[in-house]
Amino acid sequence: MSLIQPKPKPKSQPVTQKKHIDALQVQSLSLSLGSGRHLKPILKNISFDLPRGQVLGVLGPNGAGKTSLLNSLTGECQTQHGQVCLDGQAISELSVQALASMRVVLPQQHAMSFNMHVSAIVAMGAYPFAQFSQITVDKWVIQALSEVELLPLQHRGYLDLSGGEQQRVQFARLLVQARAIIYITGHVYIFLDEPTASLDPKYQTLLMRTVKSLAEAKHATVFVVMHDLNLAARWCDRVLLLNQGQLVVCDEPRHALTSARLEAVYGLPMNVMQHPHHAEYIWVVGHV
Repeated sequence: MSLIQPKPKPKSQPVTQKKHIDALQVQSLSLSLGSGRHLKPILKNISFDLPRGQVLGVLGPNGAGKTSLLNSLTGECQTQHGQVCLDGQAISELSVQALASMRVVLPQQHAMSFNMHVSAIVAMGAYPFAQFSQITVDKWVIQALSEVELLPLQHRGYLDLSGGEQQRVQFARLLVQARAIIYITGHVYIFLDEPTASLDPKYQTLLMRTVKSLAEAKHATVFVVMHDLNLAARWCDRVLLLNQGQLVVCDEPRHALTSARLEAVYGLPMNVMQHPHHAEYIWVVGHV
């Protein structure tokens, strides 16, 4: 028998993992426009978090500050107070290039003076990413146009399309950019400003289903400004209700959208009931 005793194994130390914050964080955000006597508060002390993989619908009456909030979160508008962070990084400290590699934005208005082909506009989503081959970009363009059901119109002029068709083209362009970012980093922040405003019910559902599927796969975190309460209740994990620049509530639709709260914000009596076809969702009916 050996007299040499084996050395005792050292006790294993727990591996300390660095905590990574995969969320949009907004802290005490305030924004005013104008100057002097004409200084007007637009956003007042807004705070909320948006975890990875969720869809947040932003609701409120006209002039509530919804678009101003979106512009503040994307870095398009400089706020006076507070902080916005993406993945734990303050956007005020991120370069334009860094922001472009993390988030995509679909604004309300799209100024186009040249009658470019639909496919060329959709391909513009990949312009910031020169590392991808034309074959890859073409594949993403075809995929995006198929998703918005515009593939037969890929060679049409953009200015020859209806307003709803143009909006679907712009959404397809955003999908190409989002997929490029997802390919590189695995995740993208998607900011949409009233993306369903000019769409009929079929394509409203198609658009929301598409971003919801990206979020459910944890590839996207979505911030979407909306007016349709029922569309938000159906497709959003949470809703943020704004009124006169102030955050009224940020919660799951069934908890946030109460009859009393909606009447106070919109000035219109509303009934909130169980969805007639999907018991897990609510349905809002306004009374004129």
